[in-house]
Amino acid sequence: MKKQAYKRVLWWGLFAIWLTLTVYLSSQNGVGSSSLSMRISKTLWNGIRSAFGIHFLPMHFITFHYLVRKAAHFTVHFLLAFFLVRASCWTFQSRKTAMIFAWSAAAVISMIDEALQLGAPGRFSAVFDAGLNVSGAVFGSFFSSLLGPKNLK
Repeated sequence: MKKQAYKRVLWWGLFAIWLTLTVYLSSQNGVGSSSLSMRISKTLWNGIRSAFGIHFLPMHFITFHYLVRKAAHFTVHFLLAFFLVRASCWTFQSRKTAMIFAWSAAAVISMIDEALQLGAPGRFSAVFDAGLNVSGAVFGSFFSSLLGPKNLK
């Protein structure tokens, strides 16, 4: 029983922390968001170049930066859904109930997250980004469900 309570607290805690980070990132103004993603893109760009001894990549940095920004939508919501499914599986007695709750909540959170950007100066919401959010949530939910836990019927 203690193991189940521990796992439930652990996964809900990770979900809460990641949700807080997600809301924080979505609430940043345009300058803050752009600055953060630019630093991440430059670090990845330079890391790829030095790790593989490549002095050029087959794309411009601006294209690479765009891809990093779009990948961030998918990745953030992949992890959010992953944590939510794990937490739900340790909370509900039925796998079906846990999955329906987690998938529904992850999809709704993904859409709300994109809508939050409308209130941040210099930010805008895009249907494509919302699609990336939901896609990340679906894949994160699916991946997490493949891992179990096996304690559900």
